[in-house]
Amino acid sequence: MWLILRNVLWKKVKTMSNGMFQAISKLSQADMDFYNIPHKGKIVKGWLVEDYLAGPLVEADEEGFIPEWWCRIDQNTITKIK
Repeated sequence: MWLILRNVLWKKVKTMSNGMFQAISKLSQADMDFYNIPHKGKIVKGWLVEDYLAGPLVEADEEGFIPEWWCRIDQNTITKIK
């Protein structure tokens, strides 16, 4: 699964925005707890990569990158954090 995610996110990295964002996750709170995604209620904070928020990088090279966590979000709830 990580290899697939890595390839998908790497292709989208060109659309990665500068700065941190927050949005409402499409995952349940139980799933976010299970996957160790930091959250407050359904709100997650991270770097915006199209319709995902990604956490800190674990690994990055010329083939792609692997974030510590990633989460699909509701596009209508994206807010830039100052």
